[in-house]
Amino acid sequence: MASKEATEKNIAHEQSQGVDTVATKLPSSIEQAAENVKQTTAATYLLASLAPVFGLGNQVEVFKLYLDDIMKSAGNPTDPIERMLIEQLVLAHHNIGRLHVAAATARNAEEANVYNAATARLTAEFRRSALALRTYRMPLAEKPRSRPSHNGAGISVNGSRSAEKQGKAARTVCSTELTSNNRLNGYFHERAEPQAPGGRKSEPVEA
Repeated sequence: MASKEATEKNIAHEQSQGVDTVATKLPSSIEQAAENVKQTTAATYLLASLAPVFGLGNQVEVFKLYLDDIMKSAGNPTDPIERMLIEQLVLAHHNIGRLHVAAATARNAEEANVYNAATARLTAEFRRSALALRTYRMPLAEKPRSRPSHNGAGISVNGSRSAEKQGKAARTVCSTELTSNNRLNGYFHERAEPQAPGGRKSEPVEA
């Protein structure tokens, strides 16, 4: 009881002196834990993925130094999203390697095919993520603008042709019609029967 009363008196004294006990003591430990998560999360994921391969136990500091070197080589970005993309690429790269090892040491062909298929999918995702990182790093003015999607017939989703394809189609139609008219005119001109003076058709002369 006496200890509880002493604690309450100490808290009351600190508060009277303008010291917020909850704000100065408890959050400091929370903030430190949050900083540890920020600094070591990706390294911990790498540790969980690769420690069995390298036999490094719980040496998360090794992977932390490795990731720091990767970030430095990548320009040491400060954007958290850019850093996350780089971390994901590192994780994907090393797990692709693990899948290759698993496929090479598979017990049978069926198991190897499963690992090889997973390797192909993760490799494709790695490449898409690399392109996403490159696009994310581009200045806004240089980023490619999205274009309206079209179906197989060249028609956009909303049912209208693009201006370029519409103009091309119109030129093709006009050219086709002109060619057809020329051919028809030439045909009738060549097949026209000669007429006698006065507008009557000439009759063949019997031998």
